[in-house]
Amino acid sequence: MLLGALEGTWPMEAEACKVAADKAGPMSVTWNSYLATKAFGMYIAGNIEPMEKQYKLFCNKITYRMRIAPGR
Repeated sequence: MLLGALEGTWPMEAEACKVAADKAGPMSVTWNSYLATKAFGMYIAGNIEPMEKQYKLFCNKITYRMRIAPGR
């Protein structure tokens, strides 16, 4: 879902995908509400397990691993 937002490849109208991918474009509460309703309706349909896996993969891509050394 998040990768689709980033790339503008959600399975919805071409114009909506174009606006979603335009990071310089104006976003509004109305637009965010419209988009969220459509996106969640497509990706969340009872079983969130597949989305959970994709979400964790996405989080791993945008963060780096850190090891914390034990206290002294």
